[in-house]
Amino acid sequence: MELLSEAEKDKLARHLTYSATVGGNTFLGLGLLMVIALSLPLLGVTVEPIRYEPEVIGGLLPLLLAFFLPAIWLFRRRPAVRAQLDGSLQPASGNVTKVDHTMPSRGWFVTLEIRTPSLTVGEATLQSFAQPPWQVGEEIDLLFLPDNGRFFPRHLAHNSDMGRIFTPRQQTRQRSLKLAVALILGVFILFGIAVSIING
Repeated sequence: MELLSEAEKDKLARHLTYSATVGGNTFLGLGLLMVIALSLPLLGVTVEPIRYEPEVIGGLLPLLLAFFLPAIWLFRRRPAVRAQLDGSLQPASGNVTKVDHTMPSRGWFVTLEIRTPSLTVGEATLQSFAQPPWQVGEEIDLLFLPDNGRFFPRHLAHNSDMGRIFTPRQQTRQRSLKLAVALILGVFILFGIAVSIING
């Protein structure tokens, strides 16, 4: 028996990828602004002190990649999450132990004590982008993806990131991945700036 209807899966995929969609739109917008700036000479418009020699434009191309590649990856999150919801979901439960809103710009952080489908107890945090309806001490129904590590509230009605229980090895790998992504983006941006300065 399916735990979720097709309509519920579509709604959950939209809620669970809100931050990815916003991030993708941000990167796409920045990339489009650069494309417009680079296209001005074709319209007979020049802006001082920008020089539109081929060398300068070539130096800015890595900056375009630094905007468009992350946008493409982020936009692919919703169909990926929607496909995962078609997998074998496992019911679980979580007890709310803390609701933190000390950094309003980042939303709400809900800490849960979770009993996973494998009957192990762990602690994890959900980042919510709207005030969550749960109170400390409340027990909520959860669903775990087949990997038994990622989860979300069964009756989610607002935008939220998917929660995850990390093993120590996964925590180390996650930190390394974030650092690698930041370094790659930084190299693209610095390379574009350096080439622009050299040819400027």
